[in-house]
This record gives sequence, C-alpha cells and structure tokens, in this order.
Amino acid sequence: AVLTLCDTGTLSKDKTLFYEDYPYHEQEQSVPDQSSNQWRESLWQTTESENNIRIEAIAKYDSQFLDFWQSKDDLANNLARRWQGYGHAERYWQLN
Repeated sequence: AVLTLCDTGTLSKDKTLFYEDYPYHEQEQSVPDQSSNQWRESLWQTTESENNIRIEAIAKYDSQFLDFWQSKDDLANNLARRWQGYGHAERYWQLN
C-alpha cells in the first residue's frame, strides 16, 4: 500500500522511510534488493541513550524475547554491536 502511495505521488519518496524490522530481518534476510536501484540505504543517527531505550522496549516483548536472545544482556550486546556497526545509527530504506 505504501509503495502504491509513493508511486502515485501521494507520499513523498524522499520523506518515506521503511524501518528495518530487527531482529526479523536478520533471520529472513529481508534486506531490499539494491541491484534494482529501487532502494537505497538510509542511516538515522541515534544516541547511546536512545539505543538503551530501544533495548528496554524490546525486552518488554516477553512472548518473543526468548526466541531471539538468551538474556537481556544478550539482547543488549547484539543491539550494541548492530548500532555500532551502523556508525551509531539505525538503518532504514528509502525508494530511489
């Protein structure tokens, strides 16, 4: 639906960000195919405090938590590595 709205000009491609659904994208390899030139990576700089808030929010999902991490420390370590790997940012995707 969002792609259709972008194609018709109802939504601006430049202002529409597609959130990378962590941790699901890591298991499903759902990174958009960049070879088609339809997508480009976009990084949104975040602070360590914002990353810590995200850890706390993710940890609240008890029903899914143990499917991905052994403990809250495991979650924190994985998310910190990911955050640092993106240069202290979250990764999003935009349409070209």
